[in-house]
Amino acid sequence: MITYLIGQVLHLIPSLLILVGCVFYLVRGGGPEGVLALVGKVGGVLLGLASMGCAALFSTKQISVETFAKLSWGFSVGSMIMGVVFAIGFFLIVMRQRART
Repeated sequence: MITYLIGQVLHLIPSLLILVGCVFYLVRGGGPEGVLALVGKVGGVLLGLASMGCAALFSTKQISVETFAKLSWGFSVGSMIMGVVFAIGFFLIVMRQRART
């Protein structure tokens, strides 16, 4: 269990760096594409934290296997949706930057 949590925390570090980059882009005058990227990344980070909390509850036997499976599935689907939202925003940022040069 502890290795799972360490792996999840290590996975969140690059996500937080990307989140800082999204905020920086918006502060420098980014448009709606920056908001898409930010929403996608914030949602992904929050779902990652919720997934870690769910795993911790499961490891201490506070939730059942069925509940854990349902929550994990929901977090995975939500994370996929947030990943697509981030990817669309990132793609639009790249296209905007290419058009400027």
